[in-house]
Amino acid sequence: MSDGVEGTREKAKKYIRKYVQKEIEISDIFVDTSGENLPMSIGMFQAAEQAAASSIYVIGTQDGLIENPEIREHGKPVFMSDRRTDI
Repeated sequence: MSDGVEGTREKAKKYIRKYVQKEIEISDIFVDTSGENLPMSIGMFQAAEQAAASSIYVIGTQDGLIENPEIREHGKPVFMSDRRTDI
């Protein structure tokens, strides 16, 4: 069950803040906006944008699906918003 756009955004922002508190640079944080539904994806993207973090969407390479998330080649990241500072 989804928390909707607002709930997802607030949860994601909470996790982003936790990583920053652990001294992880915001430019090293990537938010995966691939969600099980559209409100989740939008909430994750909004949280990343509000926190100035990078965001990606993962596209499955096996007929559009990710058969095994443990195999790197089964997914291809698309950068929605790339805020890395070391590129």
